[in-house]
Amino acid sequence: MMNQHFTYQDVLNHSKDFVHALMNRDIIMFQYLLDDDFVWIGDYTNQYISGKEAFIHVLKNVEVSGQLHISHEEYTLLTQEEKTWVVYGRFCATATLPTTKVISTIIHFTFIWQLNKQQKLHLIHAQACHVNTPASNNEQKKKLYFYKNGTSAHEDTIRLENPMNKIRIKDMHHQLHFLSPMEILYIVSNNKLCTIYAAEESFVTRMTLREFDHPLFLRIHRSYLVNRHYIKQIHRYCATLSNGTKLPIGKQRYMELQMQLWKEN
Repeated sequence: MMNQHFTYQDVLNHSKDFVHALMNRDIIMFQYLLDDDFVWIGDYTNQYISGKEAFIHVLKNVEVSGQLHISHEEYTLLTQEEKTWVVYGRFCATATLPTTKVISTIIHFTFIWQLNKQQKLHLIHAQACHVNTPASNNEQKKKLYFYKNGTSAHEDTIRLENPMNKIRIKDMHHQLHFLSPMEILYIVSNNKLCTIYAAEESFVTRMTLREFDHPLFLRIHRSYLVNRHYIKQIHRYCATLSNGTKLPIGKQRYMELQMQLWKEN
């Protein structure tokens, strides 16, 4: 049988397929990607699963609710030796629950791929863990660094503020709200006041849109900032969010917004 040649990009693409299959519980994709002797190691001591069938059985019994969005994916080839490839990376998983509550987490992973006797690329080992980001002792903003698919750590770097860090916002009644950027759906400006629409509340603050500058937020209109994770679809000149809310898109911003969203997908 002729050996099939796999490039490093093929291996990275397989890794991305596995991440999306895992987060969306795509059992059919697992049948194609996993080796029969696949081993999974998770965060805790009881998250050690040996064998493809055992792993699929566990996934079938895990309840999934709400909408899931995967973003800021990094896949990097660590090493390759003959028929074995090691890939590491990370991604951000954001779930919008039926209650509109938003949960976000960053996951680090290491995958080991191997060419089997049938010359198919199978995943033989995966280890993944959630990242706990402790609050800084000072007021400096912590940064996380993600890399475009298929690039090494020294090129095409994308900088993103940690979406888990909370920001403090004072409303018009002098009450303080502590929200992570991921909890904010969109912001509407009216003169020097902004209305914050979060997953479980809305309130008015004496701030400008400029003060909410953050990589997660897109300016779709002179009076609207929207969290990019909740844009479900756009058409002239309207954006529909994952909760059904419709927001106006400025005519001068439509094409730019379309290009930004297209690059992310």
